[in-house]
Amino acid sequence: PVPAPPPPPAAPTADDQALIEWAGKNKNESRINRSNKQITDTGARALAASCIFLTEIQISDTQVTDVGVKGLARSCSNLARVNLNDCTQVTDTGVQALSRCEHLEKIELRNTQVTDTGVQKLADRCNKLKHIDLNGTQVTRYAMQYMRRALPRLTFERPELILP
Repeated sequence: PVPAPPPPPAAPTADDQALIEWAGKNKNESRINRSNKQITDTGARALAASCIFLTEIQISDTQVTDVGVKGLARSCSNLARVNLNDCTQVTDTGVQALSRCEHLEKIELRNTQVTDTGVQKLADRCNKLKHIDLNGTQVTRYAMQYMRRALPRLTFERPELILP
């Protein structure tokens, strides 16, 4: 079967506009939390363009998709902590883009569409990764075992899948 096309991009919201204004005034900021806001890819890309020094971003339960995540990964190469919990349109494409962030230590992917492919790329490229949340994903125990071999210090929010 042919995969369903991605949904059309969400229209910019008032929360996007507030984020764009904030980002313009806080270009040197290293951390931001906009969880549970109506943030779309428009806001995420504007944030990425303005705040390239971000090391921590929390955008859980927003409308951000792979497009916004790719923008953040491309511009914010120092990201160490990323929370994408409940960003239901984030897939392996976005997670693979984040694998270029070599300082990544913690990533939260609860209730996203990530699969084994995305997390294995993280294991291959993000050797500082120490914690990952995979609850509510399609990631299998085989991928988690792969990650554990590549990153022995990695801890999981979903450890029950690691056991054979």
